[in-house]
Amino acid sequence: MAWLGGGMGWHYLSIAVVLICLAVSGNVHASDLREATTRLDEGRYDEALNAYLDAASEGQPAAVRAEAEGGAGLVYFLTGRISEAEKAFRKSLGQAEAAGRRDLAARSAMNLIQVRLRQNNRSSVLPWVSGIAVQSPERADPDSLDWAESAVRYASKEQRVDLEVKARVLYARTAIGADYRARVLRELTTALERASGPEPYAEGWLLIADAAINRAYAERSDAYDQVAYRALTRVTDKDDGAIRARSMALLGRLYARAGRLDTALSLTGEAELLATQARDEAGQLEYSLQKAVLLQKGTHSADADLAYARVVSLVQALRPSVAQLSDLEQRAYLHALMLQALESRVAFLLTTGDQDQKRLREARYTLELGRLVDLEKYFADACIRFGISEVRDIEELDPQAAVLYPILLEDRLVVLASAVNPSSKTVQIQRFERRVSRHEVVAQAHALSETIRDRGSDLPAARALYDYIVRDAVLALKSQQVRTIVFSPNQELRNVPWAALHDGRAYTIETYAVSTTLGLSLINPEPVNRKSPRLVMAGLKAGDENVSTLEGIDQEFETLETLLPVRPLREDTFTSANLKKAVEEENPTVLHIASHAFFSPYAAENYIRAYGSRISLTELRALVAPVNGTALDMLVLSACDTAHGEPDAVLGMAGSAYQAGARSVVGGLWPVDDKTTPVVMRDFYTGIYKNQMSKAEALRQAQLNRLRAGDAPYLWAPYILLGNWM
Repeated sequence: MAWLGGGMGWHYLSIAVVLICLAVSGNVHASDLREATTRLDEGRYDEALNAYLDAASEGQPAAVRAEAEGGAGLVYFLTGRISEAEKAFRKSLGQAEAAGRRDLAARSAMNLIQVRLRQNNRSSVLPWVSGIAVQSPERADPDSLDWAESAVRYASKEQRVDLEVKARVLYARTAIGADYRARVLRELTTALERASGPEPYAEGWLLIADAAINRAYAERSDAYDQVAYRALTRVTDKDDGAIRARSMALLGRLYARAGRLDTALSLTGEAELLATQARDEAGQLEYSLQKAVLLQKGTHSADADLAYARVVSLVQALRPSVAQLSDLEQRAYLHALMLQALESRVAFLLTTGDQDQKRLREARYTLELGRLVDLEKYFADACIRFGISEVRDIEELDPQAAVLYPILLEDRLVVLASAVNPSSKTVQIQRFERRVSRHEVVAQAHALSETIRDRGSDLPAARALYDYIVRDAVLALKSQQVRTIVFSPNQELRNVPWAALHDGRAYTIETYAVSTTLGLSLINPEPVNRKSPRLVMAGLKAGDENVSTLEGIDQEFETLETLLPVRPLREDTFTSANLKKAVEEENPTVLHIASHAFFSPYAAENYIRAYGSRISLTELRALVAPVNGTALDMLVLSACDTAHGEPDAVLGMAGSAYQAGARSVVGGLWPVDDKTTPVVMRDFYTGIYKNQMSKAEALRQAQLNRLRAGDAPYLWAPYILLGNWM
């Protein structure tokens, strides 16, 4: 068995998800499983999955089913269907244990750990970059600890050094917290002894060193340094260039921890050179970022500025090749690395040097580039790459709007506010800062979202977030006739219901229209077609064992049919084929879907519920691609839901607009009330098409009407507008 990503280089193996592909044993079903694995290697995921599922059917030997379920789990994982991947790997582990196949059991247990890390992990690719990364989970996952111990046990009994080393390193990644320090040190030390046996295992040394250094930084403990140093001294000039580069970089981190920055910089420079010679693009980016961070720590500000600029150039150069990688997990790792590099650049720009317009514009450009990389990471689709040229100035779009970028650093919150200065008629970016920790801001955002979602009201959290993010900006912009606030949040703030922030006297929407953008460069600024609106409306009332019946759909159809020309697709007429036909025949300006739509942190798990089937976002792109080059004004998802507590799910909602070729999308952060929705939709469409309002203002008025009617925030706050707000 080989580990997925083996051709990427060791930085990928040591940090990113490390799954195992199948190596089929010589049984009577070997040819079928080999064929499935060949299809997997070629990227023919649907064919591979079908073949694996056939081989995993009842009646097959337990060992065959273990391998087949493991293969299915791998396909699910690589295509983003993470929940199904866990189910398949659990089945694989059970079948492997039943068959007495300890090697398969070890691999299945390790794959389960990787799935759980993907589900739970909010840590950075490079946790040693202090002040930038999202923090790791605070406690160990009990299931992952059990799986890690099982993997170590099975791999040891099989005397497979490669599996045993990786299992022990996975235990070190899983056993979070100082309480596990003695056990983690023992596991890493044992792994080092096993990797230094009669057949030295060079990649294992770097896996061990990387895990030890990351634990040392996370726990601020010197206990792991000796293990890391011993592992790194095993690497020699005879080893591969990428391995030597990685060894130099890790050694540089050790010296940086000891305060010897000049030595750390020298080693990092050698790593960067070796990676360049080895044509290791990921290594070049990672070690260039390490160099920039070290220069910043050493107060070499001018040199650090140049180094960070090189990092951004490397990100731009990498994006096209990353988009073409057939190995989806390698692509996910590189996207995560690029995001951290861009976040580090933004933090440097905003915490050093003169905060003049040139510097603030560069920070905004880098933020916008990061938003696009984030979307590319989410979709993991070689066909989807978002372009960025010069970020549009806000006056090109709406001179009465201000864009707020809240930027979370470890010890402070910085907000950039971009708006037109009415005197000069040019865009001015202003910088505001609050000395509040990232943890505090995220905690308040979580409290607000959870409380409102649970039908409560959390005015303290709503006021705190308003004070942190909005108050300083709106006071400074008071004379600039701003009517719309457009929020451009990072990952941790995407689930905030911005309309429900509170200044102590009133909610945000009582003063401003509110919209959200995931990137100004993505916005198509064309105005709404009010002269000849055409609406295709699809709806499905019936529920099932997983979703409730949408009783308000009849009223929703009746309401909209009195306002606009509607091509209806109801109940059994709402099929993929009929939707495609309706779009081709009507060339609609609006696609309104009143059916359960679900958005998760994994793009492959997103769907819209149609009659007898689910429409994925990829299918949506094929079904409603722009006709005659004409884009939709809006995609409205009046019964959608984002995964509870998952900020990346909002990317799915934004992506649905992109997939449908729409300029904007309206949806909900949580399941919206079935009785309220028809009223909100009536007022929203009336505002746009009869009262000539912008989309943002029309949504504001629809929400205000519910607020004034006495409805709680739970009923009006979830509706959000993404994209073109005009």
